[in-house]
Amino acid sequence: MTEAFRRAVVDTLFPADAGLPSGTEAGVTLAPTDHDPVLTAIADRSGGEASFVAADEPTRVATLQTVEQEDGAAFERMIVDLLADYCEAQSVLRAFGWRTDPPQPRGFDLPPFDATVLAQAKRRGRLWR
Repeated sequence: MTEAFRRAVVDTLFPADAGLPSGTEAGVTLAPTDHDPVLTAIADRSGGEASFVAADEPTRVATLQTVEQEDGAAFERMIVDLLADYCEAQSVLRAFGWRTDPPQPRGFDLPPFDATVLAQAKRRGRLWR
């Protein structure tokens, strides 16, 4: 599978829209051996990899829908793998307005602790011997 074909598949599944980056802009990639049966089916249904790359978006989408209908389970596995990468991309997180830095070691911002929520438990005393 050519790089151009794999990129075309990713960008057809995740097109740029409303401030969101396309799949390849977000760094999503299909490794050469990932999901080969699905990619082969996409190439076959479109008349070859070059035909898929050269096709307009509605034609690409129709091809993907046909492959999905023919082998939904394999197609779904590919989508789940790609979706995880897409949703974890920093550019996508920023587009959603979410923070991109890891929660540790700084942690999440929490409101100050209110010790009065423990007052009833403290008045009750120990429940064990």
